Amino acid sequence: MSKIKSPKSILVIAVPGIGDALLATPLVRTLKNQWPEAKLTMLVREGSQGILSNNPDIESILTLPRRPGYIKSLGFIFRHFREFDLAISTSSSDRWFIIAQAVARNRVLLIPPLKFSELWKRLGSGFRLVEDKSINTVEQNLRLADSLGLARCSSVVPPCDLNSYQTLAAKVPFAIESQEYVCVHIVPGFTYKRWPEASWRELISGMVERGFRVVVTSGPGEYEVEYTRNVVENISEKVVSLAGQLSFSEVFQLVSNSALFIGPDTSTTHLAAASAKPVLAMFGYTNHLKWGPWP
Repeated sequence: MSKIKSPKSILVIAVPGIGDALLATPLVRTLKNQWPEAKLTMLVREGSQGILSNNPDIESILTLPRRPGYIKSLGFIFRHFREFDLAISTSSSDRWFIIAQAVARNRVLLIPPLKFSELWKRLGSGFRLVEDKSINTVEQNLRLADSLGLARCSSVVPPCDLNSYQTLAAKVPFAIESQEYVCVHIVPGFTYKRWPEASWRELISGMVERGFRVVVTSGPGEYEVEYTRNVVENISEKVVSLAGQLSFSEVFQLVSNSALFIGPDTSTTHLAAASAKPVLAMFGYTNHLKWGPWP
């Protein structure tokens, strides 16, 4: 694809999950480094905005539900038709492919491997990169930047809040900067990614027996909080549950001060990997080549 000359507005589509938004930040930084004057917008799933908190590369964030349906999708297209000079989609699904085509004059699109039902995605204008499920998602996203001839930035950009350390310290009943602890995130968003409750209890108990404090986190959903409470109940006073109480920036601060993070395939595990602390990721049926911790 020939190089695009200084786009004034760029849309990066990073859906459907929270992790998708976070793992698109190296691509976003790559674009911003190349075109610092461009207004860069991200389209993410509703509820994913927190993972991009105070990201210096992003001017604005647009949201849609995980499955917005035809009416909301068409409404989005009508509101933003040809608004952007460049759109880049990190998802190969039909809905996001069509939206990218509609809202921008130039497109860089991810498409599934060749099969008859997907042939229509190979028509029309714009650069298309075939999805490769044997490589990490960050690497796949950066190959979209490669198509534009851009110099890569490979680092995931975590959410930032200047007050997150102070607010976190007020929630933890010990000094996080001086006492060694392990951070454990138990509940992923999907049932098929979950590890058995008994296995989590055995692992956490083992950490306590080895002298570690354990701080347990979860998302804010009622089910996640209840599930986490059931796992850690009556294990030890050395186990602190902050389930449902932390923002993404506070989670990042918590992991950044920990000795180790343990979690399943979830956005929190991707965030932990960005802290450069040791990460133990529990994978079941998920493709670990595509969704493993980066780098």
